[in-house]
Amino acid sequence: MQQTSNLNKIKILVVGDTHGDDTTPEKRKDNYAEACLEELQEIVEIAHEKQCDLVLHLGDVFHRIEPGPFVRNGYLKILLQSKIPWYTLIGNHDVRHNLEQYYSISSIRTLIEAGALKTDDSINDYGIYLMHHTATKVEECVEGFLLDKEFPVVAAHISITLAPYFGSYVLFDDLPLNQKTKIVVCGHIHDAMEKVRTDGVHFMNPGSVCRKSLNDTNIVKQPQVLFLEYDLTGAIYQKEYIKLQSSKPADEIFKIEEAQAIKDNKHDAQKYIKQISMMSLTDLEEDIYESLKKSAKLKCIEEKVADHAIQTLKALTDN
Repeated sequence: MQQTSNLNKIKILVVGDTHGDDTTPEKRKDNYAEACLEELQEIVEIAHEKQCDLVLHLGDVFHRIEPGPFVRNGYLKILLQSKIPWYTLIGNHDVRHNLEQYYSISSIRTLIEAGALKTDDSINDYGIYLMHHTATKVEECVEGFLLDKEFPVVAAHISITLAPYFGSYVLFDDLPLNQKTKIVVCGHIHDAMEKVRTDGVHFMNPGSVCRKSLNDTNIVKQPQVLFLEYDLTGAIYQKEYIKLQSSKPADEIFKIEEAQAIKDNKHDAQKYIKQISMMSLTDLEEDIYESLKKSAKLKCIEEKVADHAIQTLKALTDN
């Protein structure tokens, strides 16, 4: 790595996947695009308050290659007003999982061409190597892709994990790195993670800013960003996870009651399957659905359970 300045301590703000999108996910009851803009605005303000040298986005700025004009133009306006430069990795969602084929027509390129975001293979002044997402990058890393990358910081958008994971992943403990690398920051996986391994390398994933899915993790999650102060040897002086105050509680953004009703219906269906296995159809000559209703009534099976199961059976047989 060639240093182009004599920086001492470096301050950066690390931002996980934001997945900006005009479309509100089915399980959210707020305006998802507006929430994305509010969170991005707060992150800009945090970077200013912390007097950061740069903001580093870990990729998946957008959820789709074309997220829609509202969020794209909103991101553009907010980022152009930032006095601190924003650098980004290119995530799989930014380019429809194919960097070479789709970058040229992507919204992330629009932001980069407009000067709202910067990207490259590295940020030499700050000792950061940028490893964008590609379909084969995990396998390349396992084979030693990073061994000749002489940077104190590696930023990546791939599945680096602390425990076995689904799909293509690499365990942090098994990740081959150059001896000069002391810090690894990574996005892609939405759960926050941190570990210092035996050789002293520090791994941090602040977790995603976005909460698109209604699941147990997102119900309790409060999105955060990572403030990091380090030097070009990789020594860390400050590390702080900063919770986003603009990120509303789960009960204000998710359709939790509706989701619980769906969960109850699934339980009802499981109950029906167990009960119907012990049922005898009242009359095989009549319509099977009417027979199921009569048999369910004779067995004192709740009407809503039977109706739900019959609708499910109809959907299956119609397909």
